[in-house]
Amino acid sequence: MSSSGEVIAERRGRDLRRILGAIAETIVVSLLVPTIGFFFNRRDPFMTESPFTWVVVGPLLVGLRHGFAAGFTSAMLVDALMIGSYRLGFVDKAPPSQLVLGTIAIGMLCGQVAQVWRRDRAEWEVTSRSLELQLDEALRNGFLLEIANERLHAQLGEGAVNLREAMIGVRKIAADVKEPTLAMLASSSLDVFAEYCHIEAATIHSVFQAQISPKAVAQLGGAQAVPATDPLVRAALNSKKLAVVPLHGGQLAHDTRLLAAVPFVDTSDDVRGVLCIEAMPLAAFERKNLQTLFLLCGHFADLLAARGEATELERGRRAEFQKRVGRALRDLVESDIPAIVVGLSMGRASAVSDIIEDIIQTLRQADFPLVLRTAQGAHLLLVLMPITSEAQAVERRIEAMVERELHRSLGECEARIFTHVLAKTDTPDTLRELLLAKARGEA
Repeated sequence: MSSSGEVIAERRGRDLRRILGAIAETIVVSLLVPTIGFFFNRRDPFMTESPFTWVVVGPLLVGLRHGFAAGFTSAMLVDALMIGSYRLGFVDKAPPSQLVLGTIAIGMLCGQVAQVWRRDRAEWEVTSRSLELQLDEALRNGFLLEIANERLHAQLGEGAVNLREAMIGVRKIAADVKEPTLAMLASSSLDVFAEYCHIEAATIHSVFQAQISPKAVAQLGGAQAVPATDPLVRAALNSKKLAVVPLHGGQLAHDTRLLAAVPFVDTSDDVRGVLCIEAMPLAAFERKNLQTLFLLCGHFADLLAARGEATELERGRRAEFQKRVGRALRDLVESDIPAIVVGLSMGRASAVSDIIEDIIQTLRQADFPLVLRTAQGAHLLLVLMPITSEAQAVERRIEAMVERELHRSLGECEARIFTHVLAKTDTPDTLRELLLAKARGEA
């Protein structure tokens, strides 16, 4: 309570000092010009006979400095001095009435203008301060949202981003190998596992007749070869799933030196190898990270299983695509019904290959997609779009999806889009060669 009283007392004292200062300044400035005029010309100290009556400068300055009331008071003080000096006989000539009224008008007008300007400036300052507070609050909220987004990203999205980046790394490893084998990919795959899943010591063993090889095809962190009788490896081979040592001990923990055994299982359910992990940080030894390892091993297994060979399903899709192209060409020749083919060419290590299915889901029901695998192991997506000659919409959808899912442009993902409007002179064979040439960038 005492501090509040002291603040009020200090504020009152400050206001009183300001008022007294304004009064003193009004008196001094108002008397300044007549005083100077008295020293130069005692017969006409108010300069009423001069070309310019400088006596109005006092009310003008006071009005601009302290507002309407002070300007009016200064003008009245100057007028009183002029009239009083004439009445008392200090000057011979009475001040003109226009000068008296003009002095009052100048003091009032300048004071009013200054007062309006001060009021507007105060409003501007209040508005500016309010905007500054709003800006500070917006920046603070934006910073809090950024922190919350980073935490949410760390909790929910980080694994997906790391997995996608790791899959890109997997494809880059196999990009220069025409027919990859486990021995070719093992060492590089351990580097990927170490970078994205934080393993410190591990080996990779090939599998033959449900048994791991006695010698590891690749090693990391000084890990030693694992015997085929290791119970964790046997569990992984039998279940074809991730096998993890119990954290709370048990007989299995005493019979193996491994933390986890991760099988390389392809889409045909064949085991191509086993990743035997001996050491990794405790923070990385958790379900999501181990599941990421299992998924990456599955992608490596698919690379080993594919070796550029077409499956029965792929051959069937090719035949259906050729059939539909023939029908589209016939409709064009006989009925002038247009059709186009949109192609998406991807490099061997392109991450766009991971979202081909998502791209296909955005197509029209009448569109027919075909995914090809070139002799170099790269993917090529061809989409036959009947009854249309416009490809911009699907091109924009593909580009937007790539930027949204992969956070990169098509060019950065080693992919590009090309189109071909079917012509009446096309045949299925010439069209196939033309599309492959466009995919290679030769047409």
